[in-house]
Amino acid sequence: MSAFDTAWALLKMPIVPGSFRSFNPLGLQTAHVDAMFNDPETKDSHPIEISMGEDIIEAKIKNALRLEGFPLANATFRRGTDSHGISQKDFSSEGSETKDQFQRRGYMSALYDIVSTLLAQRNENLVPDHIQTPDGESFWEVKGGKHVWPVRDDL
Repeated sequence: MSAFDTAWALLKMPIVPGSFRSFNPLGLQTAHVDAMFNDPETKDSHPIEISMGEDIIEAKIKNALRLEGFPLANATFRRGTDSHGISQKDFSSEGSETKDQFQRRGYMSALYDIVSTLLAQRNENLVPDHIQTPDGESFWEVKGGKHVWPVRDDL
């Protein structure tokens, strides 16, 4: 990755440094991760919430002004089943959405970055699904067309 690529990545994925924390209350099977996301346009900080089970991961960025209601961005990731070329050590998106007015600001990239980092801690990967929309394909192309989402080492 060039110096420009690194700088651009940091600008487009504004996860607040030091806000990343993971906890597993009462030793439950589902771990929870919280972080904060800074919108690069409005400068508003929004909470990131991730629920991480053995076979499914749900990630969302909530609206700090209205914590109840629909998230600004959300994604669900599911463990592969060895069908369609996705191994059981890999997760892929089952669906994702960023509200129209918040697109192209790094919301979904931030969710993918955190999930990829968490999966790497379990020796697992985030990979593209075998079925993608054109937007999904170009989202992965931004990462250089890689077959595994890169892991950030600064989280």
